[in-house]
Amino acid sequence: MLDGGHGSKVTCPREATRIPKTAGTSFIHYLMKQVPREQIAPVYVGDINAIGTDNPAFKVFWGHFYYREIRPLVPSGFYVTFLRDPIARAFSQYKSWHNPANLPPGDPWRERMTPEQIADIELAQKLSFDEFVLAGKPRFDDQLIGLQALMLSDYPKESVSWKESAESAKVNLSQFDFVGLVERFDDSLALLRKQFPQFGEYALLTESENRGIQADSTLSDAARRRLEGMLEADMALYEYGKVLFEERFKSMSATPEISPGEDAPLQRGYIRCMSQGDEGLDVQVFDGQGNWLSIHSHEGKQVVGDYSDHVWTPRLAPN
Repeated sequence: MLDGGHGSKVTCPREATRIPKTAGTSFIHYLMKQVPREQIAPVYVGDINAIGTDNPAFKVFWGHFYYREIRPLVPSGFYVTFLRDPIARAFSQYKSWHNPANLPPGDPWRERMTPEQIADIELAQKLSFDEFVLAGKPRFDDQLIGLQALMLSDYPKESVSWKESAESAKVNLSQFDFVGLVERFDDSLALLRKQFPQFGEYALLTESENRGIQADSTLSDAARRRLEGMLEADMALYEYGKVLFEERFKSMSATPEISPGEDAPLQRGYIRCMSQGDEGLDVQVFDGQGNWLSIHSHEGKQVVGDYSDHVWTPRLAPN
């Protein structure tokens, strides 16, 4: 998956952290069309030892991971995740539980669930969103309280304050190689294709998606106050994620293309094209901290690159 040395390139995402109800189904179906199926590990469903993190054949690991649990097992991974507006994510979670078609009688998942779990989902199928939020049932609240921050932070649930959870999640999110936003899904995939030019356009059949049902999510004042209180960490994380995404998206749009003898300014450094000939293109990258990194491309094509955190990923410009 990774080629060592300066300018190393990731050939496919190594680890996709899917927060529930953040376009994970649509994204993984897209990813499966870009990566050979034999390179995609079994989905994580609770047993992290069953997904083969030590199997070199697997290039993609995916599932509802907690970042603090998967990172030690895949320390050199290319980490991918999506964030979603917390209120919208909470409503989508409710709609998933509320829809009887997601857990019909005779569904195999029922055999893995306790009677209490089944009873809670069958109750959710009868409740309005307002009633779901105000019910105060622990299993309902577990799907709402700061879930996005919880999955990305270094801290287990209730071990720290929501502010500490959010700050830890922000730090970790800044280290993710790719961060998408559900509300900017098309732009997010454009950003991913900038990092993986071999990936194709998004073209999934509707039945391959799991789009949230757009319905009236109006809450009573009491329910909205309770929900917003439960989502403080997620709201802080989401606002940070929007800024991070916008910075990366703008940086993508400003990626320079250079010819021999030219310097091209970057966000935190310069690329210098040294020479071009039949054997390829010699490039030096100044990382903004006094360091020049030498890179040689092949095929004699013009070079473009993506630069972040003092790492330049070179790509050959298309013909």
